[in-house]
Amino acid sequence: MARSLRIQYAGAYYHVMARGNRREPIFLDDDDRRFFLKALGEACGMTGWRVHAWVLMTNHYHLFIETPGPNLVHGMGWLQNTVTRRHNLRHGLWGRMFGDPAGLVLGRAGFSGEAGDAQCGERHVSNDTGFAFLTTLTDSTTSEAPCWPVNTSRNPP
Repeated sequence: MARSLRIQYAGAYYHVMARGNRREPIFLDDDDRRFFLKALGEACGMTGWRVHAWVLMTNHYHLFIETPGPNLVHGMGWLQNTVTRRHNLRHGLWGRMFGDPAGLVLGRAGFSGEAGDAQCGERHVSNDTGFAFLTTLTDSTTSEAPCWPVNTSRNPP
């Protein structure tokens, strides 16, 4: 069965999710989380993406991304390959890290704060399938979802 066509266009919002291969952990420690966010920041620099929210769980992650151009598939390919290579080198592993290709859900966004608001808050994201991405972001030094100000011009470190 052929992979479904990925809809890409300038100004689109996506809820992106990816799980570890065989549902195995992709983040073994907090350094893995920091390295993932560094690679995500590099991907944002290359693609111009704006990441509005993220959640890093032990065996999967969720991102809410706005794309200024139709470049999500290319950027996600680079991100997941780069994260896999760096993770494998760091931990002396070999092989694929992620299971199926990243799941992408086209969406639209609304935020509970004003742009530039430095307070953490709830971000409400919905799409036409009725899925709601609602998360309260916490301090980035924990293994829970990191805090990121509501500011569309800011990307990960």
